[in-house]
Order: sequence, then structure tokens, then C-alpha cells
Amino acid sequence: MCIPVQAGKNLHLISKKTGVLKMEDSVTDDCTVNFEWKRQIGCSSGGTLWLKEGWLEFAKRNKIKAGDRLMFVISEQAATEVKMNVVRI
Repeated sequence: MCIPVQAGKNLHLISKKTGVLKMEDSVTDDCTVNFEWKRQIGCSSGGTLWLKEGWLEFAKRNKIKAGDRLMFVISEQAATEVKMNVVRI
């Protein structure tokens, strides 16, 4: 499942638990993170972000912890995957 936004748009991830932590703590399996996202233009929707690595490895590599506010910047979008950078805000 691709994220239906164009390259260069920002995804703001919001936790249902705290409203500040951008990612949900629990995931259904090792490769997906459920999230709510909001585009810069203000449209909101929901979706699933597919990670090539496990969520714990992803969080550790990017030094993500509770309370962090993160922004995912899409750099490239293909038919089956989305490449993006993590930016701390």
C-alpha cells in the first residue's frame, strides 16, 4: 500500500496515545506502523506506512523516543515503495 501523497510533501505522524509522539507504540506486525497523516495543505486521512526494516530497528536507528515530534519528508515515490527522510522538529 503506497502513501497517496506526492514527492516532496510532508507527513506529520500523530500518536493516539499522547498527541505528541508521532508514531504509535504498538504495531500489528514487524513491518507496518499505523498512523494518521496530514498533508501541508491541510487534508487529513489515515493509512499504513510500510517499513523495510522492523519498527524497533527503525526507531533505534533514527533515535526516536516517546514525546519526539518527527516529520517524514518524501523524497521519492515509486509504485510499490516510498523513500523518505526523518526530520526532527
